[in-house]
Amino acid sequence: MDIPYVASEYFNWSGGRPQLYLTAFNRKHHNLFALGYLETNSSAYTLFDQIAYLIASYLRDQIIAPERAAQFSQLIGSDQPDLSGGIKFIASDRHTGYIEIGAYKKCIAQLRKKLGWGELKTGDYDSVKRSANHSATSSTEHAAP
Repeated sequence: MDIPYVASEYFNWSGGRPQLYLTAFNRKHHNLFALGYLETNSSAYTLFDQIAYLIASYLRDQIIAPERAAQFSQLIGSDQPDLSGGIKFIASDRHTGYIEIGAYKKCIAQLRKKLGWGELKTGDYDSVKRSANHSATSSTEHAAP
C-alpha cells in the first residue's frame, strides 16, 4: 500500500500498511485520516460512509465539544480494539489489516454510544444534495454572456 500524496513519515507503517486506529485515524497526527485502508469479509462501501461519519463527528467535536474530542484523541493514541471477531487470519503482512465486519460494526457502535455520537442513517444528508437540474441551472445562471 502507498499514500503517495503524504510523506511516509506521517504514518506508522508495519508490513506495508499504515497503522491506523479503527482503520482510519492516524495515531501520531490526529487530524490526518486515511479512509479505505482495510480489508473485510463483507462489502466495504457503506462501511466507508460509517467511517467518514466518525471522522466528521470527531472534527465537529473539536469545535463544539472539545472535551469529547480530547477523549476520542486519547482513544486514538492508546485503544487497541480486537477487530478480528475471533477469526484467526493468516499471520502475514498481507493479512494484518483484515477486519471482521461484525466486530468492527460492534466496536464503532459502542464508541458512538460512549461519545454520544448518533448513528448515520440512509438519507441523513439528502437535504444537502444538489440535484442534477439544480447543478445545470446553477452553471448556466453563472455563465458569461
